[in-house]
Amino acid sequence: GDATQVFHASAASCGTYGTPAGLAAAVADFGRAPLAELTEPAARLARAGVRVTPMQEYLYALLAEINAATPAGRARYLPGGQPPRTGDVVTDPELADALDRFGAEGPAHFYTGDVAAAVVDEIRVQGGLLGKADLAGYEVLRRDPVHIRYRDAVVCTNPPPSAGGVLVGRALAELDARPGPPDAAALIAAMAAAERERTPEFLAGLS
Repeated sequence: GDATQVFHASAASCGTYGTPAGLAAAVADFGRAPLAELTEPAARLARAGVRVTPMQEYLYALLAEINAATPAGRARYLPGGQPPRTGDVVTDPELADALDRFGAEGPAHFYTGDVAAAVVDEIRVQGGLLGKADLAGYEVLRRDPVHIRYRDAVVCTNPPPSAGGVLVGRALAELDARPGPPDAAALIAAMAAAERERTPEFLAGLS
């Protein structure tokens, strides 16, 4: 309860998003159902509303200051000025519309269409640097996962230039070097040891 973390939340922290293109590519490569069939249940729930769970209440509270950084964030994530509590019903009709359109049209409008233009305009107004060329030039790159052997298992995780998968590997190596089954303290110590390697030099070597 005494730990603190500093967040730098502003338009200047926004990079090119990959989720719409990545999901569409995953469906095309591995899916059996059409994209519209996959987005429909999520759009329906976003429109009808879902009840907040205790974990979601915790996350809403944890991110409250970030969500309050802009008027749009306050309106969407802090209804009535407070983060949602367990049992509250949260709806998001704009998300529902976006999911329906994503299912029907695919991801193009997020990168070269009207959504892309609106995103860039809003970020530029707030002082960010994301431009139309950044979104239009986004490509889905298929990379082989990092394979990490941990005791009797092989863990497959995300490869560079993301740092997460490599750091997971370092943490598992720390755990593997410890005798006996890992407990919570060992897990925390292993993750802390891995995170200490997240230096500018380490991150530069991943690119």
